Amino acid sequence: MAEIASLGVPVISDEVYHGLVYEDTEHSILEFTDNAFVLNGFSKAYAMTGWRLGYLIAPQPFIRPMQKIQQNLFISPNAFVQWAGVAALREAGPDVLRMRSIYNERRIYIIRRLREMGLGICVEPTGAFYVLANISAFSRDSYQTAFDILRRRMSVLPRASILERTARATCAFLRQFARKYRGRDEPDCPLSRRAEGF
Repeated sequence: MAEIASLGVPVISDEVYHGLVYEDTEHSILEFTDNAFVLNGFSKAYAMTGWRLGYLIAPQPFIRPMQKIQQNLFISPNAFVQWAGVAALREAGPDVLRMRSIYNERRIYIIRRLREMGLGICVEPTGAFYVLANISAFSRDSYQTAFDILRRRMSVLPRASILERTARATCAFLRQFARKYRGRDEPDCPLSRRAEGF
């Protein structure tokens, strides 16, 4: 962030996952420059997805021009959503901490399970609730299928029991993959061999 700020150009920073960091300290671009537009909202940290309540922090000279644009697009969020935002700011601190702790437990679990399946994880995520796994060991025929399974199901949002069922379903897919493609494109695919162990 410091290097981006040093460029001296206006920065647009999407910080909607601020508050969902599991290791170290989270940062904002505003720590490094005032020449920034920070986008944030209540959907992630306060679990208010779909309620469309957010805010923007911007340099002072841009406030009035942005108000003019905003006034022609919409007036305000629904009243109940605004009250929910107020309640979140005033009362939800302990709930956010508990939710973040649960997400972190699931993050650690899913990283371990993906590695047990033989999937590579180049960078362990320390924020948000997604894990990006390397599935390049798949053949081209099944690459998209595997990607869809992992993309749709492997986040840290579900309960642990659902995560385990998902891991087992993914392993079942890998076993099918191993049977179908063994002796073809990748007879010694380590991903396939490891999948047979589940």
